[in-house]
Amino acid sequence: GAWVGCAASAPAASRRLPLRVGASVEGASLPRTPVALIAATDRRHATEKALALLDITLREKRVFVQPTLHSAAPAPYSTHTHILATLARHARSRECRDLVVATRHSLHPTAALFRAKQLPTMARELGFDLLALDELPSHQWRLVHPEHSAWEMGFALPRQVMDADVYVQLTTALSDAEAPHLRMALHGARGLLGSRIPGSDHNLDEELAACGDPIPRQLELVEARTPDLILLDAIDVLDAATSGERCGVFVAGLDPLAVDAVGLALLRRYQPEEDATSQAIFDHPLLRAAASRGSMIASAREIAFLTDEASAPLAEELGARLGI
Repeated sequence: GAWVGCAASAPAASRRLPLRVGASVEGASLPRTPVALIAATDRRHATEKALALLDITLREKRVFVQPTLHSAAPAPYSTHTHILATLARHARSRECRDLVVATRHSLHPTAALFRAKQLPTMARELGFDLLALDELPSHQWRLVHPEHSAWEMGFALPRQVMDADVYVQLTTALSDAEAPHLRMALHGARGLLGSRIPGSDHNLDEELAACGDPIPRQLELVEARTPDLILLDAIDVLDAATSGERCGVFVAGLDPLAVDAVGLALLRRYQPEEDATSQAIFDHPLLRAAASRGSMIASAREIAFLTDEASAPLAEELGARLGI
Protein backbone atom coordinates (compact mmCIF):
# COMPACT_ATOMS: atom_id res chain seq x y z
CA GLY A 1 0.00 0.00 0.00
CA ALA A 2 3.00 2.34 -0.04
CA TRP A 3 3.04 5.17 -2.53
CA VAL A 4 6.41 5.86 -4.16
CA GLY A 5 7.41 9.42 -4.97
CA CYS A 6 5.76 12.73 -4.29
CA ALA A 7 4.85 15.90 -6.12
CA ALA A 8 7.43 18.63 -5.78
CA SER A 9 6.34 21.54 -3.62
CA ALA A 10 6.10 24.91 -5.34
CA PRO A 11 9.19 26.99 -4.54
CA ALA A 12 8.56 29.83 -2.12
CA ALA A 13 9.42 32.43 -4.75
CA SER A 14 6.63 31.21 -7.04
CA ARG A 15 3.85 31.81 -4.49
CA ARG A 16 1.80 34.99 -4.51
CA LEU A 17 3.17 36.78 -1.49
CA PRO A 18 2.10 39.87 0.45
CA LEU A 19 4.64 42.71 0.64
CA ARG A 20 5.19 45.16 3.47
CA VAL A 21 3.30 48.41 2.91
CA GLY A 22 5.60 50.81 1.11
CA ALA A 23 8.02 48.10 -0.01
CA SER A 24 9.02 48.04 -3.65
CA VAL A 25 10.58 45.30 -5.73
CA GLU A 26 10.88 47.48 -8.84
CA GLY A 27 14.15 46.64 -10.53
CA ALA A 28 14.83 43.76 -8.17
CA SER A 29 16.77 40.96 -9.84
CA LEU A 30 15.77 38.31 -7.33
CA PRO A 31 12.38 36.98 -6.21
CA ARG A 32 11.58 37.93 -2.64
CA THR A 33 10.14 35.78 0.11
CA PRO A 34 8.55 37.59 3.06
CA VAL A 35 9.60 37.04 6.65
CA ALA A 36 7.40 38.70 9.24
CA LEU A 37 9.28 40.04 12.25
CA ILE A 38 7.13 40.82 15.29
CA ALA A 39 8.44 42.24 18.56
CA ALA A 40 6.28 40.53 21.18
CA THR A 41 6.16 38.61 24.41
CA ASP A 42 2.45 37.72 24.20
CA ARG A 43 2.34 34.58 22.08
CA ARG A 44 -1.38 34.80 21.38
CA HIS A 45 -1.07 38.31 20.00
CA ALA A 46 2.09 37.46 18.06
CA THR A 47 0.45 34.42 16.44
CA GLU A 48 -2.62 36.43 15.45
CA LYS A 49 -0.47 39.15 13.93
CA ALA A 50 1.69 36.65 12.02
CA LEU A 51 -1.38 34.95 10.59
CA ALA A 52 -2.75 38.32 9.49
CA LEU A 53 0.51 39.32 7.82
CA LEU A 54 0.96 36.03 5.97
CA ASP A 55 -2.64 35.19 5.18
CA ILE A 56 -3.02 31.71 3.66
CA THR A 57 -6.37 30.48 2.35
CA LEU A 58 -7.76 27.80 4.68
CA ARG A 59 -11.41 27.60 3.66
CA GLU A 60 -12.30 23.99 2.74
CA LYS A 61 -8.61 23.05 3.05
CA ARG A 62 -7.10 20.05 4.81
CA VAL A 63 -4.70 21.60 7.31
CA PHE A 64 -1.81 19.71 8.90
CA VAL A 65 -0.02 21.33 11.86
CA GLN A 66 3.27 20.05 13.23
CA PRO A 67 4.31 21.41 16.63
CA THR A 68 7.79 21.21 18.11
CA LEU A 69 8.06 18.53 20.78
CA HIS A 70 11.68 17.93 21.72
CA SER A 71 10.41 17.32 25.27
CA ALA A 72 7.52 18.27 27.53
CA ALA A 73 9.55 21.21 28.87
CA PRO A 74 8.38 24.76 28.08
CA ALA A 75 9.46 26.75 25.01
CA PRO A 76 11.89 26.65 23.32
CA TYR A 77 11.89 22.87 23.92
CA SER A 78 8.28 22.57 22.80
CA THR A 79 5.61 24.67 21.14
CA HIS A 80 3.78 26.89 23.62
CA THR A 81 0.16 25.83 23.92
CA HIS A 82 -1.01 29.43 23.40
CA ILE A 83 0.41 29.35 19.86
CA LEU A 84 -1.22 26.05 18.99
CA ALA A 85 -4.58 27.07 20.46
CA THR A 86 -4.55 30.42 18.62
CA LEU A 87 -3.72 28.72 15.33
CA ALA A 88 -6.43 26.09 15.83
CA ARG A 89 -9.08 28.74 16.51
CA HIS A 90 -7.91 30.69 13.47
CA ALA A 91 -8.11 27.65 11.19
CA ARG A 92 -11.59 26.76 12.43
CA SER A 93 -12.80 30.35 12.05
CA ARG A 94 -11.58 30.22 8.43
CA GLU A 95 -13.71 27.10 7.88
CA CYS A 96 -10.96 24.61 7.13
CA ARG A 97 -12.22 21.17 6.16
CA ASP A 98 -9.94 19.09 8.40
CA LEU A 99 -7.44 20.07 11.09
CA VAL A 100 -4.77 17.58 12.14
CA VAL A 101 -2.01 18.21 14.70
CA ALA A 102 0.73 15.60 14.61
CA THR A 103 4.40 14.89 15.19
CA ARG A 104 6.70 12.10 16.38
CA HIS A 105 9.46 11.96 18.97
CA SER A 106 12.19 9.58 17.90
CA LEU A 107 13.19 8.47 21.43
CA HIS A 108 10.10 8.71 23.64
CA PRO A 109 6.42 7.78 23.23
CA THR A 110 4.83 10.82 21.64
CA ALA A 111 1.41 10.27 23.22
CA ALA A 112 2.93 10.60 26.71
CA LEU A 113 4.44 13.95 25.75
CA PHE A 114 1.08 15.05 24.34
CA ARG A 115 -0.55 14.21 27.67
CA ALA A 116 2.14 16.07 29.59
CA LYS A 117 1.36 19.15 27.51
CA GLN A 118 -2.44 18.57 27.95
CA LEU A 119 -2.90 18.46 24.19
CA PRO A 120 -5.63 15.77 24.21
CA THR A 121 -7.84 18.14 26.24
CA MET A 122 -7.10 20.98 23.85
CA ALA A 123 -7.92 18.75 20.87
CA ARG A 124 -11.36 17.93 22.30
CA GLU A 125 -12.12 21.56 23.16
CA LEU A 126 -10.93 23.09 19.87
CA GLY A 127 -11.95 20.31 17.50
CA PHE A 128 -8.79 18.98 15.92
CA ASP A 129 -7.38 15.49 15.46
CA LEU A 130 -4.26 14.79 17.50
CA LEU A 131 -1.96 12.10 16.06
CA ALA A 132 1.08 10.55 17.67
CA LEU A 133 2.83 9.51 14.48
CA ASP A 134 4.78 6.71 16.18
CA GLU A 135 1.41 4.95 16.66
CA LEU A 136 0.33 5.08 13.00
CA PRO A 137 -0.05 1.66 11.30
CA SER A 138 2.23 0.91 8.36
CA HIS A 139 -0.43 1.57 5.71
CA GLN A 140 -0.68 5.19 6.91
CA TRP A 141 2.92 5.84 5.79
CA ARG A 142 4.06 6.67 2.27
CA LEU A 143 7.43 5.72 0.87
CA VAL A 144 9.33 8.55 -0.78
CA HIS A 145 12.42 7.60 -2.78
CA PRO A 146 13.87 10.57 -4.68
CA GLU A 147 16.32 10.00 -7.51
CA HIS A 148 19.94 10.02 -6.29
CA SER A 149 18.71 9.94 -2.70
CA ALA A 150 21.13 9.94 0.22
CA TRP A 151 18.75 7.54 1.99
CA GLU A 152 19.57 3.89 1.48
CA MET A 153 15.99 2.86 0.66
CA GLY A 154 14.17 6.17 0.65
CA PHE A 155 12.13 7.32 3.63
CA ALA A 156 8.56 7.32 4.95
CA LEU A 157 6.29 10.28 5.63
CA PRO A 158 2.74 10.16 7.05
CA ARG A 159 -0.15 10.12 4.60
CA GLN A 160 -1.80 12.97 6.50
CA VAL A 161 0.93 15.50 5.70
CA MET A 162 1.35 14.31 2.10
CA ASP A 163 -2.38 14.70 1.45
CA ALA A 164 -2.75 18.03 3.28
CA ASP A 165 -3.55 21.17 1.33
CA VAL A 166 -1.78 23.35 3.90
CA TYR A 167 1.13 22.29 6.10
CA VAL A 168 1.91 24.64 9.00
CA GLN A 169 5.08 24.07 10.99
CA LEU A 170 5.43 25.46 14.52
CA THR A 171 9.06 25.68 15.48
CA THR A 172 11.28 27.24 18.15
CA ALA A 173 14.75 28.79 18.23
CA LEU A 174 17.22 26.17 19.41
CA SER A 175 20.84 25.40 18.65
CA ASP A 176 22.93 22.58 20.07
CA ALA A 177 26.42 21.11 19.75
CA GLU A 178 25.33 18.12 17.66
CA ALA A 179 25.29 18.39 13.86
CA PRO A 180 23.45 19.90 12.07
CA HIS A 181 23.32 22.17 15.16
CA LEU A 182 20.26 24.28 14.34
CA ARG A 183 16.90 22.90 15.46
CA MET A 184 14.38 25.15 13.80
CA ALA A 185 12.40 24.90 10.54
CA LEU A 186 14.85 22.79 8.51
CA HIS A 187 15.22 20.40 11.44
CA GLY A 188 11.48 20.12 12.01
CA ALA A 189 10.99 17.62 9.18
CA ARG A 190 12.59 14.99 11.41
CA GLY A 191 9.38 14.98 13.42
CA LEU A 192 7.57 13.63 10.36
CA LEU A 193 10.00 10.81 9.59
CA GLY A 194 8.66 7.30 10.01
CA SER A 195 10.73 4.97 12.14
CA ARG A 196 10.76 2.29 9.42
CA ILE A 197 10.24 1.82 5.72
CA PRO A 198 6.66 0.53 5.23
CA GLY A 199 6.68 -3.27 5.00
CA SER A 200 10.35 -3.44 5.97
CA ASP A 201 12.49 -3.81 9.07
CA HIS A 202 14.85 -1.07 7.89
CA ASN A 203 15.14 1.46 10.74
CA LEU A 204 15.26 5.03 9.47
CA ASP A 205 16.11 6.55 12.87
CA GLU A 206 19.18 4.33 13.09
CA GLU A 207 20.21 5.17 9.53
CA LEU A 208 19.96 8.89 10.25
CA ALA A 209 21.86 8.59 13.53
CA ALA A 210 24.64 6.45 12.03
CA CYS A 211 25.32 8.47 8.87
CA GLY A 212 28.36 10.69 8.90
CA ASP A 213 26.52 13.75 7.59
CA PRO A 214 22.78 13.99 8.37
CA ILE A 215 22.24 17.20 6.39
CA PRO A 216 21.52 15.72 2.91
CA ARG A 217 18.99 13.28 4.35
CA GLN A 218 17.38 15.98 6.47
CA LEU A 219 16.99 18.32 3.49
CA GLU A 220 15.36 15.57 1.42
CA LEU A 221 12.68 15.36 4.11
CA VAL A 222 12.10 19.11 3.82
CA GLU A 223 11.86 18.97 0.03
CA ALA A 224 9.45 16.02 0.07
CA ARG A 225 6.85 18.16 1.86
CA THR A 226 7.92 21.76 2.35
CA PRO A 227 5.86 23.74 4.89
CA ASP A 228 3.43 26.27 3.46
CA LEU A 229 3.77 28.45 6.57
CA ILE A 230 6.35 28.42 9.36
CA LEU A 231 5.78 30.12 12.71
CA LEU A 232 9.04 30.50 14.64
CA ASP A 233 8.62 31.27 18.33
CA ALA A 234 11.81 33.16 19.18
CA ILE A 235 10.37 34.85 22.23
CA ASP A 236 12.68 32.61 24.25
CA VAL A 237 15.82 31.30 22.54
CA LEU A 238 18.52 28.81 23.49
CA ASP A 239 21.96 28.53 21.93
CA ALA A 240 24.52 25.81 22.64
CA ALA A 241 27.13 28.40 23.61
CA THR A 242 24.93 30.49 25.91
CA SER A 243 22.18 30.18 28.47
CA GLY A 244 18.56 30.67 27.50
CA GLU A 245 17.56 34.25 26.75
CA ARG A 246 14.32 36.22 26.48
CA CYS A 247 14.52 37.48 22.90
CA GLY A 248 10.96 38.77 22.55
CA VAL A 249 10.60 38.13 18.83
CA PHE A 250 8.12 36.11 16.77
CA VAL A 251 9.00 35.19 13.17
CA ALA A 252 6.78 33.88 10.37
CA GLY A 253 7.66 32.93 6.82
CA LEU A 254 6.93 30.76 3.80
CA ASP A 255 10.45 29.46 3.17
CA PRO A 256 12.11 27.29 5.85
CA LEU A 257 15.62 28.38 4.90
CA ALA A 258 14.66 32.05 5.15
CA VAL A 259 13.12 31.46 8.57
CA ASP A 260 16.18 29.58 9.82
CA ALA A 261 18.52 32.28 8.53
CA VAL A 262 16.61 34.92 10.49
CA GLY A 263 16.50 32.58 13.50
CA LEU A 264 20.27 32.09 13.38
CA ALA A 265 20.77 35.86 13.12
CA LEU A 266 18.67 36.22 16.28
CA LEU A 267 20.70 33.56 18.10
CA ARG A 268 23.94 35.31 17.11
CA ARG A 269 22.84 38.36 19.10
CA TYR A 270 23.49 36.38 22.29
CA GLN A 271 26.86 34.88 21.36
CA PRO A 272 30.20 36.44 22.29
CA GLU A 273 31.08 39.09 19.71
CA GLU A 274 34.04 37.20 18.29
CA ASP A 275 31.91 34.06 17.75
CA ALA A 276 28.95 35.92 16.30
CA THR A 277 31.00 37.69 13.64
CA SER A 278 33.37 34.89 12.67
CA GLN A 279 31.08 33.26 10.11
CA ALA A 280 28.52 34.62 7.68
CA ILE A 281 24.97 33.39 8.32
CA PHE A 282 24.78 31.51 5.01
CA ASP A 283 28.16 29.89 5.66
CA HIS A 284 26.54 27.75 8.33
CA PRO A 285 26.80 24.17 6.96
CA LEU A 286 23.06 23.49 7.13
CA LEU A 287 22.04 26.78 5.53
CA ARG A 288 24.77 26.60 2.88
CA ALA A 289 23.68 23.09 1.90
CA ALA A 290 20.01 24.10 1.77
CA ALA A 291 20.75 27.15 -0.37
CA SER A 292 22.73 25.07 -2.87
CA ARG A 293 19.84 22.69 -3.66
CA GLY A 294 17.69 25.18 -5.57
CA SER A 295 14.40 24.29 -3.87
CA MET A 296 14.48 27.19 -1.38
CA ILE A 297 16.00 30.65 -1.39
CA ALA A 298 19.60 30.88 -2.54
CA SER A 299 20.77 33.90 -0.52
CA ALA A 300 19.76 36.34 2.18
CA ARG A 301 19.07 38.97 -0.51
CA GLU A 302 15.84 37.12 -1.28
CA ILE A 303 14.44 37.87 2.19
CA ALA A 304 11.99 40.77 2.48
CA PHE A 305 11.12 41.72 6.06
CA LEU A 306 7.52 42.51 6.96
CA THR A 307 7.81 44.86 9.93
CA ASP A 308 6.01 47.49 11.93
CA GLU A 309 7.48 50.58 13.52
CA ALA A 310 8.38 48.79 16.75
CA SER A 311 10.23 46.01 14.92
CA ALA A 312 11.97 48.14 12.28
CA PRO A 313 15.23 48.69 14.25
CA LEU A 314 15.58 44.95 14.85
CA ALA A 315 14.89 44.23 11.18
CA GLU A 316 17.67 46.66 10.26
CA GLU A 317 20.08 44.96 12.69
CA LEU A 318 19.24 41.47 11.45
CA GLY A 319 19.51 42.65 7.85
CA ALA A 320 23.06 43.76 8.57
CA ARG A 321 23.88 40.40 10.15
CA LEU A 322 22.40 38.64 7.13
CA GLY A 323 24.26 40.87 4.69
CA ILE A 324 21.10 42.25 3.09
